[in-house]
Amino acid sequence: MQRIHGGDIYSFDKDVLDFSINTNPLGIRQEIRAAAISAIGDMDKYPDMRQEKLKAAIGKMEGVDPDHIICGNGASEMIFALVTALKPEKTLLLSPSFTEYEIAVDSVRTEKVFYLLKEENSFDLKEDILERINGDIDMFFICNPNNPTGRMIEKELLKRILEKCCENDVCLVIDESFTGFSPRYDECSMVEEAERYDNLIILKSFTKMYSLPGLRLGYGIIKDPEIVEKLEKSRAPWSVSNIAESAGIAACALKKHPDNTRAFIKREKNKICLQMSYLEEKGIRFIESEADFILFTAPDVKGKNLYDLLLERNMLIRRCGDFRGLDGRWYRISVQDEASNQKLMKALKEIYGD
Repeated sequence: MQRIHGGDIYSFDKDVLDFSINTNPLGIRQEIRAAAISAIGDMDKYPDMRQEKLKAAIGKMEGVDPDHIICGNGASEMIFALVTALKPEKTLLLSPSFTEYEIAVDSVRTEKVFYLLKEENSFDLKEDILERINGDIDMFFICNPNNPTGRMIEKELLKRILEKCCENDVCLVIDESFTGFSPRYDECSMVEEAERYDNLIILKSFTKMYSLPGLRLGYGIIKDPEIVEKLEKSRAPWSVSNIAESAGIAACALKKHPDNTRAFIKREKNKICLQMSYLEEKGIRFIESEADFILFTAPDVKGKNLYDLLLERNMLIRRCGDFRGLDGRWYRISVQDEASNQKLMKALKEIYGD
């Protein structure tokens, strides 16, 4: 499977407004930047292999036991470490969803089973997923809200999925990298259940909410000490640098930042969706999202696709044809700062002759 992601600004010899990424549009807080810069002085020292201070900070922020936290070089490292450590024989995956789950299980030659999220259902996960969870499945990956659709799975259904996974000895991995962007993050997060169920693993990332893709820092919340031990043994030591750990500790202390981010995302996303709704007669159709990005379809114009037309205007969006279950009609844009969002909407109006 080809590896394609947003944020590939390095392929262009010009500056672009990057709507292909899905990190916090408010950018890096000064407190985090200062902590990272201060830690540069410790580059001559090995990082703490146990990340005890960082785990304590995350535990306080999440309200969980620090012993149930494992940190890594981004949530992506956690994904690969999980399949390497647990070696599932058969894995259930949603489609479309984050492509790294499939790439990870392919790396250990696991048999894959797909549940197709349907366009006519706005790509929502339905209750019939419960029929797919049985004794043949070893692991099930869920991204909530899902990437690239932005759709949230209701907690009631998640709890039923968790119970079915418990009954069938299935390891349920829920990636909550984007949950913090939703106004309903509190009622939809499964962090509390992760403290009670041995077969539930929650993944989170500092990349998204704290806009730190260049530092690479993520973590998992795992109650089962055997899984934690297997994970620690399956990955390279010192995967979290001194700089990343210091930045993460500073991020955990920013109590108002997530609330401010959610308010900003909601306001700007509503503006974008309103403008896009005016273009529905031109063939634009978007999916309501609870994340900081929007998935939509857009027709070609005079033989040119929207990706190329926007790139001519120095704007980069995410083509989504590489997601299993989507095709070349689909694109994803992220919410950026107000001025950038307005430029994008103006460009769409110009392209589609509104």
